[in-house]
Amino acid sequence: KLAAAADPAAEAALAAGAESSRAEASKAASLASAARSGAAADESRLRADHDRLRGREAERGRLRERAGSLRGQADGAAARGESARGQAAARSAELAELEGRIGRHAIPPRPTERDDAGIAAEIGRLRGVQEDLNGAEGRVGILRRHLADADKKLAAAADPAAEAALAAGAAAAETRALAKAELSAVLAQADDALQASSRISSSLVRVKTEKAQAEKELARIAGLGTRCHTCESELTAEHVERIRGEREATIKARGGEAARLDAEQARLDAEQDALKSRRAALEGRLDEAAEAERAAAEARQERERAAAERDAKASELGRAESEAAALRERYATDRAADRFECDDADPVGYLIKLRGALAERAGAQAALEAMREKADLYRGDIRARRADAQKADADAQRARSELGAAEASLGAFDGLDAELEGAAARLDGARAGLRSADAEAAAHRESLDGWERRLAADEDLLARASKSMELHKRYAAYSRWFDLYFAPSVDRIERQVLLSLQAGFDEAYQKWFGTLIDDETKTSRIDDTFMPVVDQGSYEIDAAHLSGGERTSVSLAYRLALNTLLRRETKSLRSNLIILDEPTDGFSKSQLDKVHAILRALDYEQIIVVSHDRELETHADHVFHVSKEGGVSAVRAA
Repeated sequence: KLAAAADPAAEAALAAGAESSRAEASKAASLASAARSGAAADESRLRADHDRLRGREAERGRLRERAGSLRGQADGAAARGESARGQAAARSAELAELEGRIGRHAIPPRPTERDDAGIAAEIGRLRGVQEDLNGAEGRVGILRRHLADADKKLAAAADPAAEAALAAGAAAAETRALAKAELSAVLAQADDALQASSRISSSLVRVKTEKAQAEKELARIAGLGTRCHTCESELTAEHVERIRGEREATIKARGGEAARLDAEQARLDAEQDALKSRRAALEGRLDEAAEAERAAAEARQERERAAAERDAKASELGRAESEAAALRERYATDRAADRFECDDADPVGYLIKLRGALAERAGAQAALEAMREKADLYRGDIRARRADAQKADADAQRARSELGAAEASLGAFDGLDAELEGAAARLDGARAGLRSADAEAAAHRESLDGWERRLAADEDLLARASKSMELHKRYAAYSRWFDLYFAPSVDRIERQVLLSLQAGFDEAYQKWFGTLIDDETKTSRIDDTFMPVVDQGSYEIDAAHLSGGERTSVSLAYRLALNTLLRRETKSLRSNLIILDEPTDGFSKSQLDKVHAILRALDYEQIIVVSHDRELETHADHVFHVSKEGGVSAVRAA
């Protein structure tokens, strides 16, 4: 299809047909556009005429609204005038009644020349003096009772029983000093015995724990036979017998040490009991002496305290009596300048009544002033109401005049509704014609757009055909180059790299295998599939025919060689740590010694080995023992 589309004759035929169709569609679109322009001009003229009639309709609405507003203004102004005249008449009646009350109001004479603030200050001063006087007289009564109580306490502090307590306290001080020195010596001996007992208890707990642990392990060894009592893996009979002998020796040694420690603990317990009895007796003597000294001190302090208290109360009573006398002289007021008759002898009561008379006269004056101010307000309100009535009458007259003019202007708009309906019908017809012309023009434009799209599709088809032929030629050249040159080169490179890796891997593997195996007749190598092969003479040996130590040697040599290769060829897998899990299973004594040399030869900062062979402990910097009790593993440093 692409080849046919790229033919020059087909390309010319497509272009000619598309151009002819596009010309016809363009001519039809031009005619439709002209028809649409005439319809648009008619619609624009009719719409302007319709808008003019709408403007006159809006003007008529405004005139009607104005007429209604003026009618309401006239009626409202008339009502306001009537209301203002009624309010003025009512306020005039209230003013006449208020003026009569002003004429009948009387003000009493002034009772004193002093003002309210001065009287209030004098009352405050006298009340303060009265409170101070009441307090002073109360303190005098209390202090007199306290002085009598102090005299009784002073007499009681000098009785014979107090004197005897003072003498007994002096003798008890000497006794307490001797008992205290002896108690210090007893406490030192008890502390030494307690520290020795604590050390023996700690040792005894440790010895019994180790003995119980050894007994438990011995019982587990007997139940498991030749399996390991920690991980239950299979062990040799000699290894199991050696472990059993170690545990029995531990049980015997810890049993003898526990008996010796029990005897020493019993002796120290008896010595501590004796020291506790001596300590209790000495502490009893100290308590008795301290009690006697305390009683003597209390008697002495009570006598001194009673004498000091009696002197203080007497001095305080004298000051309180002097203060009360001075306050009685200050509790009075001057009545000579007042024109006020009062039979109250108390100065505060007299001043309160005098202040009440002043407040009564001030209230009468304030009421008179308030009535006069109210009368002035009534007069101003009456004048304002009358002015409002006159203004409302003028407003009503003006609104009625404007209403007549507006009603006359509305006569010019008769027949407007019929004229507006005719203009709206003509405008709707013109708009229908415009919509029809728009639809016809849109149809012609759609047809023209379709021809344009088909022409563009044909041109795109020709362009893609030409581009596909160019791509086909280029990709064919790429394919020939890839098959003849690139793929064979990559295959040779891969084979060379793998041969190099296999050679390095085989070299490292044979190095570690030769170090671990003592049998010179056996050799091992890495084949092309990177698998280990063991040879004896000119024959390959199946792995099933190797001993346990030999199989472990093959496994360890393979792991060490693989690790060496990875560290040499890659950066991301380089590490300063290597972990070996059971690397010596089935090894002989000489092979274990070789493992030590291999570990030292490895270039690692840290090597972790998991093993059941205790011979490896001598080659390690740090040793940790792992045991399982009740299904839970425990780790402890050796």
